[in-house]
Amino acid sequence: MEIKTIVDIYDFYAESFKNRATFQYCDGKIWRYWTGETFKLTAQKFAAFLKATGVEKGDKVLLISHDRPEWHLCDYAVLSIGAIVVPVYPTLSTKDTAYIASHAEAKCAVVSSPL
Repeated sequence: MEIKTIVDIYDFYAESFKNRATFQYCDGKIWRYWTGETFKLTAQKFAAFLKATGVEKGDKVLLISHDRPEWHLCDYAVLSIGAIVVPVYPTLSTKDTAYIASHAEAKCAVVSSPL
């Protein structure tokens, strides 16, 4: 597989770790993981949701989230439909976040809950 894009990297790991843990994370006191297959299928479902809500190739999508496994899932989904991820630190002020959203001309935002 020739890797040229970030989506190619996600695809490579999803296929390479199809039935093995790709992402591992601690949910409270319990360690959880996603297999490559689960990761890819979940990203595909989220990408389909984004497309159904009107996100198209070239659109910008704000991703307001702490560092967590779902960040990568959203990144994969957005990039796989040809849209552009605009990452935003969740610790920014409302004013700064609004400024970024306005200047990026974001079509929508994906916002995580607190950790």
